[in-house]
Amino acid sequence: MTKSLIAAGWTEDRAQTLRKGNWIVVFDTSSWMILATDTTPRVYDVPVPQSDSANLTQWTVGLIEHLLETHDGGEA
Repeated sequence: MTKSLIAAGWTEDRAQTLRKGNWIVVFDTSSWMILATDTTPRVYDVPVPQSDSANLTQWTVGLIEHLLETHDGGEA
């Protein structure tokens, strides 16, 4: 999942955390990702795909960006 997010323009911010503009993805200790922004510490929780399917991983990247864009009212 991390590799797919980096390929989509996300950068590693710190351990278990990726950032794209003011959007943040934190991999928690389970199989979930916490989606946040600089101003909202927890917008959504999204499950990490349990399949190695590239299609599912790319779909999840699209879902993350859609949810954050919808919350933020614009792009990162």
